[in-house]
Amino acid sequence: MAEEKRSFQDFLTDIDNGAFHDELTAALPKLIRQCIAVSQKGKIVITLQVTPRGGGNIDIAPSHKITSPAPKANPTIFFTNEEGTPSLYNPISPTEQVDLRNVPRNPTAPLRVVNKKD
Repeated sequence: MAEEKRSFQDFLTDIDNGAFHDELTAALPKLIRQCIAVSQKGKIVITLQVTPRGGGNIDIAPSHKITSPAPKANPTIFFTNEEGTPSLYNPISPTEQVDLRNVPRNPTAPLRVVNKKD
């Protein structure tokens, strides 16, 4: 009598009582979000190490490696002085502070049409 073949999905959920499958299930969407965010490739490599134990028994040791794309670092512009010291502020710009005020926003006020030509 021929034995029925089991699906890989069933086998994968049997490993470590489903914990390995759960790790991969959580890792895949995270990897996809990272790839989309930086428009670069990533991958998950699944390794199943099979070790014979004798008498027709085997050990299967699962592992996976995730290669995520690195996010691109945003550069920061610095100004330098004669000594080469970096600063966020331009040393030749005036150092006086500009007095800014908050303008309240009134979301309930009706919109006005300005410079409407008939």
